[in-house]
Amino acid sequence: MATAIVHALKPTRSRVLLIALTGVVLLGYGLFTAQQARGAGGSGTKNGIAAGSSSQAQSAPLSTTTGSCKPVLLNFVENETDGQSTTSEFFVDLPGTSLTFTQGGTTASCVEVDFTAMGFAPGGGLVFVHPVLDGTTFGVPYSVQLTAEDATLSRSHGFDFMFPSVAPGTHTMKMQFSSLNGSSVYVNRNAMLVRHHK
Repeated sequence: MATAIVHALKPTRSRVLLIALTGVVLLGYGLFTAQQARGAGGSGTKNGIAAGSSSQAQSAPLSTTTGSCKPVLLNFVENETDGQSTTSEFFVDLPGTSLTFTQGGTTASCVEVDFTAMGFAPGGGLVFVHPVLDGTTFGVPYSVQLTAEDATLSRSHGFDFMFPSVAPGTHTMKMQFSSLNGSSVYVNRNAMLVRHHK
């Protein structure tokens, strides 16, 4: 009888795997919940973005955007500077990326922004980037993770952003960056290409 009780209490391989899987799921949920709480906390941040700041007040939509347009003119700015860094959890301007362009046509049309850079986020760092049109309008997607948890060297990355409806006239585009957790993150040697209507 005692042998049967001891045998019933021995963990089987499937029980150990089930317990481990439950632990991983609970840990993941806990990290997700902590991040969500951080985004809704007193600092008013979401993905390192200030909810009340003038150039960062637009929240990130969670949807799919589709469209068709023919941007034919290209303006660009390239910055050969290394060591541009921030510890800000709020988006701040990335120096050397401001560009003025004229959207042609008689009706609103799309603008495409291509951004490439050598990013470096040492340790547990994570750097987000996004373009801002005229200081108040954000593209699709709202922001992207440029790089994270780098060991020793910068790595090259790039991303395309779309602004589906930009009115004719003169506009200014610039890139911004932020650190997810306040650690030092870097964006080196970058290029921003703006494709727009003639």
